[in-house]
Amino acid sequence: MAKTNEKSQEVEDNTRGRAKKGGFSVGPANLPDGTHRRKVQKIKSDLIRKAQIKKSYAKVKSQELPQGPPASLELHPDRQAMLEDPEAEQVATKKPAYTKKPKALPFKKEAQESQQRREEQERKQKEFEERSQQVNERREERERLRRGVDRARRPDKHGQRRLGRESKFLPKMVENLLQRLENEK
Repeated sequence: MAKTNEKSQEVEDNTRGRAKKGGFSVGPANLPDGTHRRKVQKIKSDLIRKAQIKKSYAKVKSQELPQGPPASLELHPDRQAMLEDPEAEQVATKKPAYTKKPKALPFKKEAQESQQRREEQERKQKEFEERSQQVNERREERERLRRGVDRARRPDKHGQRRLGRESKFLPKMVENLLQRLENEK
């Protein structure tokens, strides 16, 4: 029983004021003696030495450079002049110190030719689209006319033709016939 009480007291002591961990680790702790262990030890000693050098340098630097008087709140005369007359500063900033040369194009001629080819292709593409649109419109018009004529030629419920409906399409049919005859000549 006494042993369990001792352990609980140790745990309580550790939680109140924790003991400092000793050092830091570099690499695995269970390396056997040999080249790897010596290399890890060398790295650790180098790190410690560098940290000591940094610490001593910081100490020397803080001793050498005593802090000067705090910066004054007064404005520098140039800054004061700039704040009082902002237009003069803007005029000076608008003028560039040098003029920028346009970038030389090494293949200017080829670029122009390719641009012309591109424009020509776009023009041909537009013409092709316009022609195909016109062809589609004509085809749709012919189809509409054909359906209308078929509907008009259907006999009514008494079996007679509907001349009123046919009369709407007759002029168009005559025009189409005349155009075909002219095209054949």
